[in-house]
Amino acid sequence: MLISLKIIIFDVEIKSKTVAMAIISMFYGIIISMYYLDNKQHNLPHIHIKYQDEEAVVSILDGQLIDGTMKPNKMKLVQAGLKFTMKNY
Repeated sequence: MLISLKIIIFDVEIKSKTVAMAIISMFYGIIISMYYLDNKQHNLPHIHIKYQDEEAVVSILDGQLIDGTMKPNKMKLVQAGLKFTMKNY
């Protein structure tokens, strides 16, 4: 079986800086992305979540909220997806 993964990279302006960001998943209006070379913002491996006007940073290892806000039902979807992904790797 051949599985194709498409990563979309686009530039985002954050605090007057343009940062390259790869979208790694989109579902139910939730956008999950990772910033290229984002090793100074947080110590833990993490993903960035965007849903409507909310943004959050979530730990990849345990799904805990590091920064920002997210609706509880959307956060549960993200955490379930992380748990499923980590279980299969």
